[in-house]
Amino acid sequence: MNKLSATIFVLLLMVVVIIGCKHDSVTQPNEGQSIQPANWVAVIDSMNVTSIVSTPSRYVIANSLIRTTDNGDHWSMMSIDTARLHSIVQASAVASSSGYVYTNGFYSPDQGDSWVNLANNSNYDRLFVIPGSPDKLYSAGYGCRYSTDHGANWTAVPVPSTSPIKAIFVSPPSGSINKICIGNLSGLYRSTNGGTTWLTRQIGSAVGSIIRNSANEILAGTDGAEIYKSSGSDSTMTRVFQDTTGNYKVTSLALYGDYVFAGRLGAGVMVSANGGTSWTMYNTHLANLTINCLTICNDFLYAGTSQGIYRTHLIP
Repeated sequence: MNKLSATIFVLLLMVVVIIGCKHDSVTQPNEGQSIQPANWVAVIDSMNVTSIVSTPSRYVIANSLIRTTDNGDHWSMMSIDTARLHSIVQASAVASSSGYVYTNGFYSPDQGDSWVNLANNSNYDRLFVIPGSPDKLYSAGYGCRYSTDHGANWTAVPVPSTSPIKAIFVSPPSGSINKICIGNLSGLYRSTNGGTTWLTRQIGSAVGSIIRNSANEILAGTDGAEIYKSSGSDSTMTRVFQDTTGNYKVTSLALYGDYVFAGRLGAGVMVSANGGTSWTMYNTHLANLTINCLTICNDFLYAGTSQGIYRTHLIP
């Protein structure tokens, strides 16, 4: 395993990590192909990684400013001025689409080589970029809003609760309307008309992660160590996983074809081979089970933990 020096980690502690992926990076298996058993390897240690995403074209990004072009084997520092570095160090959210990278203070049009200020983005620490539309950005926290010009201007989205938003997922538009799902301390809310009206889905616990599976069903992970899945055109939510202790909240969900991965605080990673209906552990050789975030690039699954980044190869 390649490690950066302890001195660099002390200086950076929490900055944006960018993992390079091939331009032909694969984000789902071939039809009928099964994933192999987990075999986790640490690629970065001694840092708390709280957000990590991947771009279809080239990079995986987390909250630090180091980059690798060989799936995490070797790392190098990225150049950025001290003032912007300080702001990105504080970023708790990272989002990306088509080579554009966003934090809750800046965006990069070139996968981290240069950075531009985002306008008035305080108190909004959940970001979501519309897939295939890098200029269209949703920002959520104490409220919700969207931008169609990389964050230069914002339009408020009315939300049904004043509770802080912990998770957001926006489906590509049908016509000009985006379908939005948000999770907060009260549960899950869904809008099919861009936020004009909302439907409440009673879950009974704070929702901290949301994704749609390959069948376009909603999956929601909760702080109560549960996972719910929608059915009947999202009309109902059914609990498909529950940790009876109520501990080890679900922090992240990642999609790989029909497979879904779930990261949990203190319990590692789980995998579902059927879109979220049933789950098994996926922790072999994973030394740190405090999972903050997950992403997939080049057929590798990456886990951001309280003590670094781990990866496992998904296909033989």
